[in-house]
Amino acid sequence: MLYPTILSRGRTPANAAVASLTRRSGLLVAALLCGTLVTTTATAQQARRDGGLDFAGQALANPRGAFAISTNPAALGTLDAWEIRLAASLGGQVIDGSDGSGWGLYALLPKLGALRLAASAEHLTSGSATDGQFFGRLSFAAGLPLGDRLAIGAATRLLGGGGSDGSSPWSQELSVLARPWSWISLAWRATGLGVASGAGSRGLTTRYAWGFALRPLAGSDRLTLALDFDWPATDKIGTITASLSTRIVSGLSVMIENRSATRRIGTADVNEQRTSLLVDIGLGFWGAELGLRGGQIAANQNSTALQGAVRLSGDIPHGFVDPGPSAVIIALDGALAEGAAGGHAFARLVLKLDRLARDPAVGTVVFRFDDAKLTWAQVEELRAAIARIRGAGKHTASYAASLGTRGYMVAVATERIGMPAAGALSVRGVGTDWIGLAATLARVGIRVEAIRFSEHKSAPEMFTRSELSDTLRQTLQTIVTRRFDDFLDAVALGRSVTTTVVEQALSNGVVFPEDARDALLIDAVCGPDDFEKELRTWQMLGPDESIALYADARHRNEAWGPRDRIAIVGLQGDIVDGGSGSTLGRNRIGGSETAKVIEGLSERKDVRGVVVRIDSGGGAVYGSDVIYQSLLRLSKLKPTATSMGSVAASGGYWLALGADRIYADSSTITGSIGIWAA
Repeated sequence: MLYPTILSRGRTPANAAVASLTRRSGLLVAALLCGTLVTTTATAQQARRDGGLDFAGQALANPRGAFAISTNPAALGTLDAWEIRLAASLGGQVIDGSDGSGWGLYALLPKLGALRLAASAEHLTSGSATDGQFFGRLSFAAGLPLGDRLAIGAATRLLGGGGSDGSSPWSQELSVLARPWSWISLAWRATGLGVASGAGSRGLTTRYAWGFALRPLAGSDRLTLALDFDWPATDKIGTITASLSTRIVSGLSVMIENRSATRRIGTADVNEQRTSLLVDIGLGFWGAELGLRGGQIAANQNSTALQGAVRLSGDIPHGFVDPGPSAVIIALDGALAEGAAGGHAFARLVLKLDRLARDPAVGTVVFRFDDAKLTWAQVEELRAAIARIRGAGKHTASYAASLGTRGYMVAVATERIGMPAAGALSVRGVGTDWIGLAATLARVGIRVEAIRFSEHKSAPEMFTRSELSDTLRQTLQTIVTRRFDDFLDAVALGRSVTTTVVEQALSNGVVFPEDARDALLIDAVCGPDDFEKELRTWQMLGPDESIALYADARHRNEAWGPRDRIAIVGLQGDIVDGGSGSTLGRNRIGGSETAKVIEGLSERKDVRGVVVRIDSGGGAVYGSDVIYQSLLRLSKLKPTATSMGSVAASGGYWLALGADRIYADSSTITGSIGIWAA
């Protein structure tokens, strides 16, 4: 089957080593905390047992990270990576029966299918030091995304301690989060859905809440306004919370919140106020926050409190420092597929290099060549990507046991090149080949008769001739000459020598590393371990810095609502009429199957544009036309573009015409317009 690659913002792998360490540490801490909660006892109850710790800065429609398990479980469905938070509240009094001092551990767990799971454990103290009550709360929650605009969630909470009044030890919660656009978020929640237990017991009070959040600056998280309404099911009197948060610079956010609660004590309604200031600091995977709360409760009692939290995330919110090694390795191994059958390896590599160019933690990029098999278009695009990395102020280097013409053309785009003593610079120039089968077929009594339109339609000559025609010879010679001239120019520019020096140095076809170094074609002859020393000598690597394979850091997606996506449809191989596949190592582009994929993208509302990447010399007329027609219909609905690889000729060029725009590399072979039959 043929599947398109769907690309969106902020979706990259997490740091596996940090994740493993965090999960093990989290399990240990959770076990210890559970033991503490089980042994907690008390004799009275004033605070809401199902309320848990009520930290400032937790808007219902815009909860933060793992805190969503307490604030709005539906928001768990919008998060992508694991997270652990340890938070504490010191001092202060009960506001609306749901505040107090204590500490809690909140863990956002790996996904289970589409579900995002979370668990938390809290230890809460309410009241004064002399008459305070102590109780705990264990929570388990799940969030399920229903597309980009809607998520639902549920939580179950086990309540421990807090008195012997017989109230239910269990509480259930349901919630919904809707983000129809990037600038608005809406939420609903019902809490206290417990079942009373024991003779004469009283159940939990069911409460409802509505939340509204707005990002007026074109949906940017630089400014967020939020308003929450929370009230008991048996009363119209409840709590109103308003907050304003702003991201001042990357890694520093400030939030101001005001909570106004009205409680009925006896026959009188008592108003309580609380104002909070919260500062959040991001340090890559790590982060911390500190808050100061002050307010007035019943009987005009003033109250102040501190709250703080530290977090460790599998993704990276906005931070002062982005984690990761300062020097990274990009491995170029084997062939880099252009089509869906190979996982769009080359497209992913180019996108990774562009992300790397923007990664502030990385200062040096080393390209390690391991039998890399590159097409001419890939060579050109990799050189452009390396130029962007260097333009971002980063150092670049290459290391390879052996380099051919195309690999060396990429390597010279970097500042430095190293090779081992046993390696070889196998640059034999540029050439092509052609097979004429006419004489061979004649020996077994076969003669092929071909009809073609245009003398440059040379494909049938393979079966009708034993020698090159003058037209085809001229075409192939033009291609070879152009590519060799491009190669000489690239090497001369990269190594700061003349093209004459390059031709003379490569005249023997194979150059040993020592000779290549003496000819200024490379910079160092050394083993892999010694290459790090060379990097330090070139001041590309500090004395205490290490080098490691580059793994994309997962950056948290801060956007609300639907995410704009671009789909890449990779077409690599010969075009046929039916389905796609591979035979004897040759890919087939099925016209009917590809057309269905393109038509399916027209129905995807989240796909804002489509790029068709072509690496094909053409093929069947019907297969080419059906793809062209489907792409033409899609172009009337969404922006489309064709990206030509090394070859987009004949039927490959034909189907490209269905897109709004066509882009080609300077080394792309295209055209071959015409028809032939045999």
